[in-house]
Amino acid sequence: MGDENTSEAELESIETEEGVCGEAERSSVQSVLGEVNAQSPSASSSDAASDTETMVNFVRSFLSQMGMTDTLDCLQAEWHDMAQHGQITSDAKQFDVTPYLHDHYLENELKSALNEREQYKQAITAAEEALVKIRKSRDFHWLRHNRLLQEKNKLLEDIRKLTAQCKEPHPKLKQMKENYQKLLRQIHAMDIASVQAKEMDVKSPQYPTSDESDESD
Repeated sequence: MGDENTSEAELESIETEEGVCGEAERSSVQSVLGEVNAQSPSASSSDAASDTETMVNFVRSFLSQMGMTDTLDCLQAEWHDMAQHGQITSDAKQFDVTPYLHDHYLENELKSALNEREQYKQAITAAEEALVKIRKSRDFHWLRHNRLLQEKNKLLEDIRKLTAQCKEPHPKLKQMKENYQKLLRQIHAMDIASVQAKEMDVKSPQYPTSDESDESD
């Protein structure tokens, strides 16, 4: 008998605690709804049902995004119970959710803008890396161009020097040419002297010698 009383007392305490928790959750939900209902009501009676559903969906979306699953379950259960018993007040039906939807829209726009900014940052980083590579390539080709230009100038200077040397004969070559001309003049003079000697031999009379005369006798 004592055990039964004890178990009943425990059950009552558990139910009391659950009731307290349920009342606390209900009070928190009602306070949220009260704050929401305290806003400026401007919806018409024809759009009251759709505005109410929009408001409930907005609160559900907010609780889901915040991870408040227990409060969301409590809200859905209590809202369904109130709808079944016709306890939805006219204040809730006249709630204007437009500012909150606008805030939600602005939040989505902000997220989209942040994503675009991140994409732009990545694009700028890639462009900076490409610019660094292009500058390195430019410097490399510039140095190579300067080196080739120096080599070209050096070759042109060598060609100019060789051309000047070719125009001015070498001293040894000049001496050899003079010796050759001198030898030619000597040979020519010797040929002239030989021809003159032969001509003189032909013009002078030839007398027989003593030996030749004896033989004739």
